[in-house]
Amino acid sequence: MPGRVVEQGSVEAIFADPQHPYTIGLMGSIPSAGARKGPLATIPGAVPLAESMPKGCRFATRCPFAQTRCHNEKPSLAAQGADHLVACFRVRWNNTLRWERSHDHAHS
Repeated sequence: MPGRVVEQGSVEAIFADPQHPYTIGLMGSIPSAGARKGPLATIPGAVPLAESMPKGCRFATRCPFAQTRCHNEKPSLAAQGADHLVACFRVRWNNTLRWERSHDHAHS
């Protein structure tokens, strides 16, 4: 089963303002040179097996913003500003989604 693009734009746009929850999670896992030592942020959950991908958004089972629609429908890429496309229903509803960087420390 081929991969699916969930966000598309210039490198500058993606790094400056990631919009898809998966991209936000990935950006949150990049260590910074000045950061305190400690565990890196992670995206919770497990990646679904290729033979049992969810019916809707492939990231829905791991997304902190997922709603029923996300589990049942595949979002298509849609314009989110100039030259920035995002496949996420929540981004279209709320342009201020932000991943909680401390989400993975809840189990500590």
